[in-house]
Amino acid sequence: MANDDPLLISTSAYRGLLTPEQLAEGMTAANHNAARLLEGAELLAERTHWSSAAALAVFAIEETAKEEILRALATWPAEARTFWRAFTSHKDKGDLAAVAWAREDASVMELLVVTLASGLGVVGRGVEAVKWRALYVDCLATNAGPLWWTPERMGAEDAQAMLETARRVVRRRVVCAEEVRILIRHMVPVAGAPWDEVNRAHARYLREVVDEGLREKEPWMSTRLGFDPWAEGSRE
Repeated sequence: MANDDPLLISTSAYRGLLTPEQLAEGMTAANHNAARLLEGAELLAERTHWSSAAALAVFAIEETAKEEILRALATWPAEARTFWRAFTSHKDKGDLAAVAWAREDASVMELLVVTLASGLGVVGRGVEAVKWRALYVDCLATNAGPLWWTPERMGAEDAQAMLETARRVVRRRVVCAEEVRILIRHMVPVAGAPWDEVNRAHARYLREVVDEGLREKEPWMSTRLGFDPWAEGSRE
């Protein structure tokens, strides 16, 4: 009888294209794992283990970015190698999760600033720094000379800030294959197109999946694109 333990079957990672069903399964698994990590962070915070709570909150935020990476893989398969590389890169996932720091009612200009910071790698490096400070001892250079950093130096305020961000973005959301098929239908034709065209296609995707009951309507959907996809005049 064959052993079906995936750790014993193979140690090599799959990095090819996926069907809508496989993409939906991966998105759902990432969302559920992000929720598991956040639950662990909450438990650690209850015991005032602030640095460990902050580290798990960061991991939860990064894990939410995997859904967006798989969406990109679905809609731009020619760049599969790039998206799979991002899938395992903590810095890239930190950059992709940059929208977590934007308020639901953020203006287009605020979102552009966040996007620019993400594109420059500022957010990903910052997330990595928080995680390292929360987990590891290091020797830092200061004006007063070398300083040994220990995770215990991280206080409740910093940890709570990361927890609050994680609570805002982590959703134990189930993604179905039909939603992925609708995403592909709207977004593949505009891959590489000007930003406004991509934005409008994304609005059409959101409208359809929400109107079909495949996804709950969330407040950010009416603001994040710079317009309300359900408002008169935005329909095409």
